[in-house]
Amino acid sequence: MNSKENDSSKLPNLYVLTITNYDILGQGGMIYTNQNQYVEVPEIEYDDGVCFVYFYKGELRGIPETDRNNVLEGSIHNEKRK
Repeated sequence: MNSKENDSSKLPNLYVLTITNYDILGQGGMIYTNQNQYVEVPEIEYDDGVCFVYFYKGELRGIPETDRNNVLEGSIHNEKRK
């Protein structure tokens, strides 16, 4: 296998989106984002292209549909900038 066939940098990022009917951390948030890191050395960035995003649908009540889309899109766009 040559290096071109084994170049993992060409793989697309993976976003795992989970919509729940409860606040998974109990912090009153609507969106929680989790990315991998080195536990022993957290200041070193570990960008494996995997991002888990948890949405709590209960916090969306009372927010107009157009604003919901802006909030959700903003979350994904912010993750792409990191």
